[in-house]
Amino acid sequence: DYFPTYISKYPPRLREKLGIIAADNYINRRSFSRALRTLDTLSLTGLQPQTMPYINFLLGKIASENGNVAGAKEMWEPLTQADANRFVRATAQFALTTMLYNKGEIERKEALQRLDRLRVVWRGDALEMALLKYLGQLYLDDKNYLESLRVRQDLVQNFSNTEL
Repeated sequence: DYFPTYISKYPPRLREKLGIIAADNYINRRSFSRALRTLDTLSLTGLQPQTMPYINFLLGKIASENGNVAGAKEMWEPLTQADANRFVRATAQFALTTMLYNKGEIERKEALQRLDRLRVVWRGDALEMALLKYLGQLYLDDKNYLESLRVRQDLVQNFSNTEL
C-alpha cells in the first residue's frame, strides 16, 4: 500500500494537503469509497485542526453527490459561518446555495442574493469563475439581461486567458 511506504513519511501538513487533493479527485470521478478510504487513512495519523473544515466540505460533497441533501446541509451550513478559513467558507456557501436552488429548496431570488454577496468574499480562481458563470445564467433565467451581461463582462475581464 502506498500510504505506509510513502505518504506516511511526509510532513503532516503536506500529507494532509495531498490527501485532500486525492479525495477531491476521487469525488469528482464519483469514486466515493476511495475518497472515504483516503480521508480515513488521513485520520489514522491524527489531523491538524485547520484540516477539518476541508474534510467536512468533502464529506458534504459526497453527501450531495449521493442525493443526501440533509447530510450535505449538515456538513456545509456550519462551514458557511466559520471565520477561520475564507476559502472553505466561500466554497461551502457556493455549493450549498447551488444545491438548494437546484433541489428547489430556495427560490431564484434568494439564490441570486446569496451568490451576489459571495462575489465580494472570494475572487481570483476557479471558484470565482464557476460563481460568475452560474450567477450570469441565473440572471439570464430571471430575465435580468443587464445584470447577466455585467456578470459575464466581469467573467471575461477577470478570466480573459481562460477558456470559458
